[in-house]
Amino acid sequence: MINWLIKALLSNRYIYDIAKNSYNTVSNRNRTINTDIPEITPFSFIGSDIQEKRINLLVPALSEKHVFGGIATALRFFEELTKLYPLARIIVTDETSVQLKNDQFYSNWNVQDIGNPDLSTNLIVVSGNRVGQDLPIAENDYFLTTAWWTTFNAFKMLDWQKYKYQLDDFRKLIYFVQDFEPGFYSWSTRYALSESTYRKPNKTIPIFNTKLLNDFFLEQGYKYDSSFYFDPLLNPVLNKLRQGLTNVSKEKQILIYGRPSVERNLFELIVQSLNYWAEKDERSSEWKVLSAGEYHEPIELPNGLKIESVGKLSLEEYADLLARSSIGVSLMLSPHPSYPPLEMSMFGMKVITNTYANKDLRDLVSNVYCPKSLDPEDIYLELKDCCRRDTKVIEHKNEVFSNSEIEFPFVDELVKLIR
Repeated sequence: MINWLIKALLSNRYIYDIAKNSYNTVSNRNRTINTDIPEITPFSFIGSDIQEKRINLLVPALSEKHVFGGIATALRFFEELTKLYPLARIIVTDETSVQLKNDQFYSNWNVQDIGNPDLSTNLIVVSGNRVGQDLPIAENDYFLTTAWWTTFNAFKMLDWQKYKYQLDDFRKLIYFVQDFEPGFYSWSTRYALSESTYRKPNKTIPIFNTKLLNDFFLEQGYKYDSSFYFDPLLNPVLNKLRQGLTNVSKEKQILIYGRPSVERNLFELIVQSLNYWAEKDERSSEWKVLSAGEYHEPIELPNGLKIESVGKLSLEEYADLLARSSIGVSLMLSPHPSYPPLEMSMFGMKVITNTYANKDLRDLVSNVYCPKSLDPEDIYLELKDCCRRDTKVIEHKNEVFSNSEIEFPFVDELVKLIR
């Protein structure tokens, strides 16, 4: 009887709305709001008696599984800096333990958890469990930062160092900028915090990964007294493998850069575009579609086609796949060009990628095609055209990857600026 009465009352829209609002009010009162931003967990500092000049790298992670892409590039830059300083230290901000990659310049360095005494030797300090522990900061410590939250924390280090040692002026840190990181988030607290790290020119010398990214920051109105940019080198191992694969025949194979967990790589959009292509292009059945970058389950496409994931590959496997594939699809909603479309082009593939703000690779890299918009039908039309072009290896030009053997020619000048 009671259940019937409740159902009868709730069938009245007015009574239903009152009951719903009352439930939501009580529910919201009991809901705990999480306001933590774990990546900016504060450091506590303690003085250090070390007198030698020491260059410090702040990096989120250092374990082998994380050392690729942006972290690998930052480590190459840091290695060049270590040649100009008596001591070096890597501060790992996010990991609680590290499994180091072998045969790296830092592989034999002393590794210690945060909270241990400072040492006058090259060090790796693991700081993921830093609450209640102190990080030693010396008067002659200099800082290189990577991800936005490492920079956010390093600004606190500079403030503490200036107060502790009564320095006359703020010592600038080196900010290794490899993307416009607010774009990793919706308009939110993390967006605001990451963007704030670009607005301290009195504490910052930025190093931009590519001229394209440097120009984007200029166009957005960010100004610095001193800044540098570099054009990255094609991974030397990949380049050597490429030279040994020049006689490999191209197959009717499409390779997509598939990372479902990274929203700026637009994985869902690529799949939607491939659905259009598989359904509408009468020649689509002649082709095979592979996805590399991050493992995912096979994805069925119309007309019996599917996207087969090969996951994350070794450089040898990746080079072989690039050498055999005819078409690449690699998108990134960002002002940075990203490496996959450049690598695909270097291996003679026809590459479909997107423009963004000032980024348009068609003027800088051969074999690159950009859809009119990021409507999946426009991407499909570009893919259809590419499938009808010759599958032979195409001679390339690439004005994003550097042709120089020296990736960071400005290091000496930079070090003079922060001394």
